[in-house]
Amino acid sequence: MKKLIYMAVMVAASMTFTGCTTSQTKAGGDILGAVITGATQNNTGSALGAVGSALGQTGGNLLGSLLSTLLNGSTTNKNTIVGTWTYQAPEVRFESENILSQIGGQVVSQKISSTLDGYLGRIGLKKGVSKWTFEKDGNVSVTLAGKTLKGTYVYNKDHTINITGVLGLAKTKCTVAIQGNTMYMLFNSDKLLSAITRVASTSTNTLTQLLGNYKGLKLGWSMTK
Repeated sequence: MKKLIYMAVMVAASMTFTGCTTSQTKAGGDILGAVITGATQNNTGSALGAVGSALGQTGGNLLGSLLSTLLNGSTTNKNTIVGTWTYQAPEVRFESENILSQIGGQVVSQKISSTLDGYLGRIGLKKGVSKWTFEKDGNVSVTLAGKTLKGTYVYNKDHTINITGVLGLAKTKCTVAIQGNTMYMLFNSDKLLSAITRVASTSTNTLTQLLGNYKGLKLGWSMTK
């Protein structure tokens, strides 16, 4: 609880005293007040939820960038995965609530996402064009730059699938989450960078250097059905 209060104080302080505006000052006060109220009630979950709400008012909803937030609202199972999904955008998810201690975490996420977008484009993932098709029999195919790549997949019960033979990967585990008509595919950063290097025959040094400063990230993309 003390750690949560400390992190919230830091976030609130940054909004209140660093290049602040009236709305930022109010948001900073709201965040600090939310944690103090939660602490008084000895309810960590309540405090954390209130902090997330206050952060959302600033347009920087850090809790929304957490992997756990995505998975908690997921309806993923072996049946909901089946179908054809169209690529939409790159996705960056933080694996730990320690994101709250990273002032400007949302800016970090957007910077990585923007860089990742360029690399995904090099392997042929284009918004509204590239498609992934998961079949009931365990086959999977993906269209990249007019070409169709085929492989297989196995669904696991821990929000993951094992993919073989697609994107130049012999075998890799991918985290999947479905919310509404949107599927998210997320990989360990080193696995995805390896795939990009193989498929596009290009260096990923820019993204690798950027990721070196931030640990505990899942990288991937979103698709719609």
